[in-house]
Amino acid sequence: MFSSARQRFFGTPAARRRSSIVLLIIVLLACAAHATIVHRTSNTQDFAIFYRAADAMRHGASPYETADGRHSHYIYPPLLAFALQPLAFLSEENAALLWTLASAASVFLGALFIARRAAAHWQWETSSTVARQPQAGSLRYLGQSAGRDDSIPWMIAALATLLMVDKVHTILVLGQTDSLMLLGFVLAFYWMERRPLLAGIAVGLTASIKYLSLIFVPYFLLKRNYRAAIASVLAFVFFMLLPAVQVGIENESNYLSLTSRGMARMIGAMQTQRRVKVLPVTWERSVSVTSALFRFTRAHGLPDAAAIALILVTFAALIATILLVARRHGLAIFGRRTCGPSHSLEWATLVVVTLVFSPQSTSRHLFLLLIPYAIALAILFSLPRSVSGRWLIVSLVLLVAATSFPNPFIDTWRILGGASWCALLFLLALAATGSRMVKAGSSFDPSPAIR
Repeated sequence: MFSSARQRFFGTPAARRRSSIVLLIIVLLACAAHATIVHRTSNTQDFAIFYRAADAMRHGASPYETADGRHSHYIYPPLLAFALQPLAFLSEENAALLWTLASAASVFLGALFIARRAAAHWQWETSSTVARQPQAGSLRYLGQSAGRDDSIPWMIAALATLLMVDKVHTILVLGQTDSLMLLGFVLAFYWMERRPLLAGIAVGLTASIKYLSLIFVPYFLLKRNYRAAIASVLAFVFFMLLPAVQVGIENESNYLSLTSRGMARMIGAMQTQRRVKVLPVTWERSVSVTSALFRFTRAHGLPDAAAIALILVTFAALIATILLVARRHGLAIFGRRTCGPSHSLEWATLVVVTLVFSPQSTSRHLFLLLIPYAIALAILFSLPRSVSGRWLIVSLVLLVAATSFPNPFIDTWRILGGASWCALLFLLALAATGSRMVKAGSSFDPSPAIR
């Protein structure tokens, strides 16, 4: 779809690559610069919680308690505080600066890696640009061949980051961990087939910061990638217990107990909680479908079982629709042997489902949608004339707008989980457009080139 446009307006591949690199760096440096100004002139926002937890652990105290014995706002597993202890030797402002630069670098690498893999999955050429393909609208998979446009991954990375610039800015200003989660997700995808042990280590490490990454374990099992699944579990156990070398087994078990009880309280399974402050599933700032449905049922006096039933029905309907749409166009997904385009659609589904059905997802957490954004852009950059990308573009624009809804309606929008419902529509459009694209090029087998 965008092939002729990029040739007409953006010049040669080398020029496009340079422009994309410059754009990506400028966006990240601008966000990092403003975050640094905020940290030095105001305060270090959420990073202060991590810094104080690391400083407490460095001095032999609990990261979950303040100096006067009250609960702190640190709710993560102890690994993060353990790993950040070197920063506690610096002043809080200097530590925040290093953390900001590391976070920006993580966004850069995550965007580039997912863009490269998405481009490798979807980089086709229409017959209008390939003389030996006489049939109009047919496709030729380029893979790693000489005809591949190496500027496309950089363009995808830059545009995906630009679409997510408000979330990038928020993450850097707050000093949050979402950039690490992005890089962990991307590396798990990147290494899943070729280096499953490294993929498992990436999953285990990021899950030791936020449990969200554990969604990869059932996915690996579904794909029968047992080495990655086992490596994920072993790495998770290792990194969760690693702080015990400093604090001891007894303290480590107490810390892990606190965080696990915090998760139970989040979903309402535990009403009392000491030391760790965890917000409930109905928290008004959560934009997930799960939170929206729990808020709806509790507001109408319905039992939580009703919310759980609605969540399961919504989830089942989503997955069934994606499977039916893909198979209707001859594309098998979530199977053991699938080609590159199938992997892209699986990854997009995994990310969207993880965010949308999480017990708690704020607007900031939707930063991980950068992954399906990159996949959507890879499809649009290579879409042939015989396949329309209209609905994918509309759903992408709607989702970008939905994650930055105007202030007068933002409270109602959050309560309804509007951004998450838009993410589901985007995922369906992505699956439909990608499947039709693969069907249009079904006379060419991309699998060998991808492997």
